[in-house]
Amino acid sequence: MKRKYISSDKLSALLFWTIWFMYAVVYMTKNCYSAAMASIVSEGIMTKSETGLITAVFYLVYGPLQFVGGRLADRYKPEKIILIGLIGSGIMNGIIFFNQNYYAMLVVWTCNAIVQFGLWPAVFKIISSQLSDGYTKKGVFYISFSSSFGLLLAYGMASFINKWQYNFFVSSILLFACAILFGAVYNRIAKHMTVIGKWEIRASEKEGVGSAEQYVKNPFWESGFIFFTVAGFMRMVMDQGIKTLSPTMLMESYENISPFIANSMNLLIIICSILGIIVTKLILYPRFVKNELAGYLGATVIALPLVLVLVFIGKVHIVVCLLSLAMTAVLTGTTGLFSSYLTMRFAKIGREGEAAGIANMAASIGVVVQSYGLVLVADHYGWSAVAVVWTVLAALIIVLLCIMWPVWKRFRAKYNL
Repeated sequence: MKRKYISSDKLSALLFWTIWFMYAVVYMTKNCYSAAMASIVSEGIMTKSETGLITAVFYLVYGPLQFVGGRLADRYKPEKIILIGLIGSGIMNGIIFFNQNYYAMLVVWTCNAIVQFGLWPAVFKIISSQLSDGYTKKGVFYISFSSSFGLLLAYGMASFINKWQYNFFVSSILLFACAILFGAVYNRIAKHMTVIGKWEIRASEKEGVGSAEQYVKNPFWESGFIFFTVAGFMRMVMDQGIKTLSPTMLMESYENISPFIANSMNLLIIICSILGIIVTKLILYPRFVKNELAGYLGATVIALPLVLVLVFIGKVHIVVCLLSLAMTAVLTGTTGLFSSYLTMRFAKIGREGEAAGIANMAASIGVVVQSYGLVLVADHYGWSAVAVVWTVLAALIIVLLCIMWPVWKRFRAKYNL
């Protein structure tokens, strides 16, 4: 398949911010159940385990499909894959608004996972290879805010909408609107794209910026990306757990914490994760930290004692607990940005869509464990046990990244990544 890209920074900015808004909405809709968990549990409609199972099944199906979606995004038109995800997801959210039968919701949310099979890999493909040279790195940085902003929208909506069912109605309308917006903008910009052959290079690459795509038979094994993938799975168990389970955790561990107050506190935690991304880009990378893997490793080392504090949740003052959650969110935001930059390096060998799909597959499996596994642990052993799990995972991430370090270093040197 021929490659195409935008040479204009102005048009690149228009396409990127359309994608940014669209993906924030998608991420908001994926977290409808997690955001509404405190209200659902409080009303006695479902247990934590039942609500968590719906989200877990979504990611159990969604995760493996990311690998398929990544390969398709590298080979076919990513814009078509995005439209399939938006329209299909809009339909599924609409069905749930009209039918709240538990088993029906479980089936419909599973179908929602199927239609979103390649949405993120396609988004990453467009950002990392179709934008102008001056906007590609900016795009990878700014898209990191999109998921956190979407999560912020999800919990903000859950805090202020009286009936949680209306979360799905609003989500459905927004998804259809995004499909129309994205389709219109992309079709307009596509007329101005430069088309080149798969193994040809851009004019900027001739001048030494970047390099032409190379064929690498097994890049994900050769680079040690397998260790990074497992670490990404563990990171997501921590990151998503802290940002989605904190309201219920705080509500059940401390007296006089209502669902509204708990969700409001969680907004602070999510904002902190966004601040982590900003601080990393504006201060740390690449001024002080030039190696993405080093940044990821360092942030995890700092996070380890913070999650250890959470083992004493309910015993330590709520302010201490909230600060530990917020600071950990800052650091997981940092690792998320470093993860995106590391994944983007595969663009030089034409495998960025697949790399993004593999990374997202691992992250999705992490959400499965977080959504159902951690909630099950909380139901049977309490929230302190959940914090113990997070502490062990942080330690294992450190070990995996240390193993990956020399392998990744050799791979980057070999292919000049």
